[in-house]
Amino acid sequence: MELSREDRIKAAIVYKVGKFVDWPTSAFSSTDAPLRLCLLGRDDFAAALSSVAGRKVQGRGIEFRVVGANSLPQAGDCNILYLPRSASGRVASVVRRLTDKPILTISDIPSFARNGGMISLVRRGNRIGFEIDPDRVRRAGLAVRAQLLDLAEIVGQ
Repeated sequence: MELSREDRIKAAIVYKVGKFVDWPTSAFSSTDAPLRLCLLGRDDFAAALSSVAGRKVQGRGIEFRVVGANSLPQAGDCNILYLPRSASGRVASVVRRLTDKPILTISDIPSFARNGGMISLVRRGNRIGFEIDPDRVRRAGLAVRAQLLDLAEIVGQ
């Protein structure tokens, strides 16, 4: 399957965001454990996200996996959870159940960061930007570096 330009860009943004987020050491089983990038449910976007597997973020190799649509990852199963548009009906329950877990939630579902998620990928004309709710990120025990916040639209404050 040929990846669309937009999907390649979104996957690249997810990868690059990981370079500017710090997880607590407890989010990993060891100092050399991989950073786990997960997709909630089966979705065509899996091909784009899996393309970043094997790259490194903060010295950790990226491991990609699909999490069953009806299950939620526990801390340690995933460090980044991407919710595709096909999961839009589950946003409220997913983000509520992941509150206070060190799992960065990202989606291109409209208003995701305004409705409990951490980072929304947002199309503006022919560009893709992002919105971040830094308070929600902090409550999960994660830290977003200033360089990423400078590029984002801040929401939720």
